[in-house]
Amino acid sequence: MPRALALRCALACTALFACTAPGDEDSESADEASEAGDAGFVSLIDHANWITVDAPDDPLVDERPESVECGIAGWYIEGEDVDDPLLEVDTTYCNYLALSQPSLAQIREGAEMEFDFYHFNLTAPEPAQAHLAVHVDGELLWETWIDIPGSAQVFTESFTAPFDAPEGASVMMHLHNHGQNTWGIQDLRVWVEE
Repeated sequence: MPRALALRCALACTALFACTAPGDEDSESADEASEAGDAGFVSLIDHANWITVDAPDDPLVDERPESVECGIAGWYIEGEDVDDPLLEVDTTYCNYLALSQPSLAQIREGAEMEFDFYHFNLTAPEPAQAHLAVHVDGELLWETWIDIPGSAQVFTESFTAPFDAPEGASVMMHLHNHGQNTWGIQDLRVWVEE
């Protein structure tokens, strides 16, 4: 676990320094702006609220293996006692992830959205692809396919909301890949006008 924590810190530092422009140190963050009542990004998820999704409620049921094995060692909340916890997934112990929770905010079609996640080095016995997707009330919000093998990466994906969804809509996180890999889901945000 110390090695994983060290890599996570290194990845976070890389992302921080790569994304900070000179002179931005004193600017108000989007989250601070939204807390003050101005427009800004707000999180759609709270990692403490994830629950598993059964096959009848899974919009990607066709990708679901016959036997899903994803217990307590397969997904867990990393850093529950810090300001920015994350959902960590270890595919050594999780052959298919499908989790959901109610959305913490409304989504408006055309709104700017951001999704932060990372993965450590991706390995598999033979070349494959990982699939990471987010659905809201059964509709595809965002997805990507990532080639395996691959080196560790940190992502902030920016995209436009393709549809409206109310606060409380079901947000579903989907991940599956071949091999023994570690993923971190950090945040999913939507821009709101106050």
